[in-house]
Amino acid sequence: MDNFQLSEHFSFFELTGSGEHPGLVEDNRIDAQAYIHSLSDVCKILLEPVRAQFGPVVVTSGFRGKALNAAVGGAATSQHALGQAADIEVPGRTVDEVFNWIHRSNLPFGQLIIENAGGKQWVHVSLGEPYRPIERCREALKFDGHEYVAAPFI
Repeated sequence: MDNFQLSEHFSFFELTGSGEHPGLVEDNRIDAQAYIHSLSDVCKILLEPVRAQFGPVVVTSGFRGKALNAAVGGAATSQHALGQAADIEVPGRTVDEVFNWIHRSNLPFGQLIIENAGGKQWVHVSLGEPYRPIERCREALKFDGHEYVAAPFI
């Protein structure tokens, strides 16, 4: 399978890979082909503006088909499984900086979450309307590995 650009700076392989589960990547990319439109929207609507603000963005998790989602312990209802979300890090920036900038921006996100697991932190961001009901958009949370709580802002 060939790689291609979903947006100016983000590729299909970036949004469909897995460093932790490389044996699942080929099938994950096959499954992801049904979600090219939403993956492209994640890149254009959410990730490109973050990159314009901060510079290069590392996608640690994008699309997760059923097998990959189960392997990472993802929720069955996760927007990752529909190509509508990405977990990101921005080199040289804290998760709080990135989270707060996205929250204060006019980006039409669905969920914005600071997540913690295994001693690592990242920012989860997902598409808002029409991918998520408007009453569930612009939800800002922190996840400590056990529960989600409303996120404080700096």
